[in-house]
Amino acid sequence: TTLADGTGCDDLDVCTLNTACQAGICTGGDPKVCDDDLPCTADSCQSDDDTGCIATPATGCVIDGQCVADGALEIEGGCQSCQVDLNGYGYSPVTDATECADGVLCTLNDQCEAGACIPGPEPDCDDALECTADSCDPLTGECASALTSGCLIDGACVEEGTVEGDNPCLICAPDYDPSIWAPAPSGTVCHPYPE
Repeated sequence: TTLADGTGCDDLDVCTLNTACQAGICTGGDPKVCDDDLPCTADSCQSDDDTGCIATPATGCVIDGQCVADGALEIEGGCQSCQVDLNGYGYSPVTDATECADGVLCTLNDQCEAGACIPGPEPDCDDALECTADSCDPLTGECASALTSGCLIDGACVEEGTVEGDNPCLICAPDYDPSIWAPAPSGTVCHPYPE
């Protein structure tokens, strides 16, 4: 029995809506509109195997339900980025040897390798002075030197107790001030003029 024209029917196509009988054939209907509300995807309806609506990353990656711009890093200075051509649904490793930041101020020239940031060498903080211990300050990334013995006066190391030239009334006294010539203890024998 042929149903009356206009009678609702199912044309077995998931991508058509409101189909109706016409001269004994299920036809017509409106195309199903697919929109996932994500601006970075191309949305369409696929009739094959009843898939229906599909969304394909086009101008960015879809990660955790959000659009991420093509080329955007997962974290600033990191080694993973959105690369639509490689993976539209997650982050991918950037090119090896790309500059990165490992979060440690005392490493230089950090580089990406297989998606991970590999620390570079530490700065050379040696000040060539035997009376100091030199290191990189992890809070600032700047070199710092700590006096370990004697005095450091006018950029030179001086052993404790050393007098200034021919003036025995001025000596290196770290407990007084390791950065200047300090007064010798009261009672120290000295000469007003060089002999």
